[in-house]
Amino acid sequence: FGSFVWPTGDPRANPSVGGRRGLRSVQWGRGISDDASRRLACYASDWRDGLTPKSCAAITFLWFACLAPVLAFGGAMSVLTDGAMGVPEVILSRGVCGMAHAAAAGQPMTFLGPTGLTLAFTTALYAYCSALSLPFLPMYAWVGMWTSGMLLAASVANLSGLIRYCTRFTEDVFNFLLAFNYVAEACRSIRASFTGLAGSGFLALNTAGLTAWLCQATAAFRSKRYLSPMAR
Repeated sequence: FGSFVWPTGDPRANPSVGGRRGLRSVQWGRGISDDASRRLACYASDWRDGLTPKSCAAITFLWFACLAPVLAFGGAMSVLTDGAMGVPEVILSRGVCGMAHAAAAGQPMTFLGPTGLTLAFTTALYAYCSALSLPFLPMYAWVGMWTSGMLLAASVANLSGLIRYCTRFTEDVFNFLLAFNYVAEACRSIRASFTGLAGSGFLALNTAGLTAWLCQATAAFRSKRYLSPMAR
């Protein structure tokens, strides 16, 4: 590698795996074994602590926090996929995968659930299957199988160490992709409403503008001097 300069990140920040040492220097399975050894030391206490009365408040809060995106994204997914996938399927998948992950993963506090990227990918995959007259659910299942295989290979090779080469630019591009997708979807819906009932297009446009203004106003309300800090 000599005088080679990495375009992003600093490889010296985490030099133990990969990077300039080459792929043959990767300690295969090291990340999985380290996670297992760290988790086994407190695995029994994780279950005992969850059965104490003090955990009831946290469990109740997390139940609603996990259920809210399932209902939101599941409902949107049902509309965008013409009912092929909806709230029941998302609740079932999140419940089963979430419990399995919490019981066996090295980091049980990671919450699994639908996100904006999941909704965008599912919608794009459904449109692709519809255009080619392919069955959506079998295609979605095979996508999941291939994704699982790739993630398994990445975990065995401990490729998460390559995150040192990522900078803030990577996160910004990802956020821009999600924001652009939501804005484009909203504009497409507003445009379609003008071809519907008389006056519904202007109603949708005004509602979208009012919603955007309220989001900006409420987000900036924390920095205002109105009311008390707790109320803000």
